[in-house]
Amino acid sequence: MITVTTPIAEKAREIFEKRIKDWLDRNQETMPFSDVLFEYADIEGYRVDVDGAKATVWAKSKIEFIAGAGELIRQIVKAICKGEKLPERFTVTNRPKYPHRNHYMPGHFGNAYEVCWPSEMEYLLEDLALFGANGYADWFDPNDMPDPYNPHVYCSSSMSLWRKKKEFLRYAKELGMETKLYVAHNVAFTDQLLPGLVGVRSHAHKVQGQVLCPSNPEARAVCLKNVENLMKDFIASHVHIDRIVCGPYDDGGCACDKCQPYYNTFLNMVYDIFQIVIKYFPDIKVDICGWWTSDDDIHLLKNFAEKISGHFGEFMYSVTYGVFEVPVDIKKRIDPLPLNTFVHIGFSHVNKDTYLKTGIHCAQERIRSVIRSFEKAGCTGFNTYNESFGDHYNEYIISRLARDPDADIDELTLEYIYDMFSLKGENSKTLLKIMNEMQFYDLEKAVQWEKDLTDLQEHVSVNEEQSTWLFEQIMLKAQLMALDYKIGDYTLWKEKSDLDAVLPLIEKREKLFGKMYRYVYGLGLMRHIFIPERMEAPWYEAYRKFYPVPQGNIIPGMQVNKNA
Repeated sequence: MITVTTPIAEKAREIFEKRIKDWLDRNQETMPFSDVLFEYADIEGYRVDVDGAKATVWAKSKIEFIAGAGELIRQIVKAICKGEKLPERFTVTNRPKYPHRNHYMPGHFGNAYEVCWPSEMEYLLEDLALFGANGYADWFDPNDMPDPYNPHVYCSSSMSLWRKKKEFLRYAKELGMETKLYVAHNVAFTDQLLPGLVGVRSHAHKVQGQVLCPSNPEARAVCLKNVENLMKDFIASHVHIDRIVCGPYDDGGCACDKCQPYYNTFLNMVYDIFQIVIKYFPDIKVDICGWWTSDDDIHLLKNFAEKISGHFGEFMYSVTYGVFEVPVDIKKRIDPLPLNTFVHIGFSHVNKDTYLKTGIHCAQERIRSVIRSFEKAGCTGFNTYNESFGDHYNEYIISRLARDPDADIDELTLEYIYDMFSLKGENSKTLLKIMNEMQFYDLEKAVQWEKDLTDLQEHVSVNEEQSTWLFEQIMLKAQLMALDYKIGDYTLWKEKSDLDAVLPLIEKREKLFGKMYRYVYGLGLMRHIFIPERMEAPWYEAYRKFYPVPQGNIIPGMQVNKNA
């Protein structure tokens, strides 16, 4: 019997019952407890007590009850997969080291978060809560969308996508998560890019996206009206947000002379946005992304924080490519502003497999290094940046490590393997070895990975919601990398005939690449950074020089260096 003594634990009970029943049924195993109780306790984090046939999960918040449920699930499936009996009596206590454990998962450009069905996203949000995360963020990205609030728009993808995004935010709040909205301050809808209003895009100035000029009063009013429309829609849709997150560039910015120095222009516009949002959400906090932020910018930011006294959230240091720790001096530089991080988890150890290039991302060593730097740097936690289901394992490992930075990453990974794939004994250790090696992207090892994963496949059992991609993305990574290894050194291709021996491999690789997009992740029309040409293997450009495809007058991608 699974019971609760407090209504805030009801969601945890529901998720626990659904998840453990599914896992046990799929693996033809039985529940080791006759009674599971969710009970209130005035503690930070959660505690799980096992006493014979009774298990009790203690917590005081909805999100921590769910994290405790995740702990109990992992204890049960770990014992079964290791062929062990749970101890008669034991206690697991977990008080999170870092309070902010948020995942920014923008649904846009045709990625998985844009196309997934609500039940699939709800399952993923439950995963995050079970892993021990406590926040979710999205961006209502207008880049390739018409304004859904414009009555002249007959129909649009934004109308349907906005509805899904609101559902996801509502469900995250139902789980007890902190909810955040990324606001690209001067990025506009496609039907708003009118002559005289558009900003100046310039790669040299870090400006990108479909920007309007903040120094043009009419253009600025359009951007602020977009914010107002969204806030009104949130209220009408019963969507609550706790924070907005703003950054000067990517996407955003304007390279015109009137907007320089841009950071000051950016902060002034964020203040105008804040003045709108606070009318609808009086307790709103404003977080600022810290990429491309100079010391002069920090001085301006401190003044801005004073200006919105009581509503400034955190400065998020950018942990991106090649960053393995937060500098110890950053807190001193931004003091007294609170320090958080914006951690890119959409690649493995180094950025050879960014976004949707080859399936799963495994960055356990990199993530552990980043988390271990938090204490000396004075960080309060993380906001991940991820763009695909391929980041699922990284979402897990960073959520677990932010609660307990000293946890053994092999043990954490094994618990992931037990829970997600139901692999037992040596099979679980084989997958552990593969996932540990995959993070370093060694093509030479991929052929053996493919062989080992083929042997493992018959022993794998995954949940129905994630059955198309959870294990398949690991297999496909091995297969794609193995083919890249066999295709070999493309720098040696001097003549078209040099490709003759590898053309069958290239054809096979292209079919697998398409399978990953269409059948494994279920994606459709890819845009922006996700167009296939940007996600292809390093040899692809050299191959197309000998086997070109007529492009016509339209080349998909991003017109970064052009004045729109």
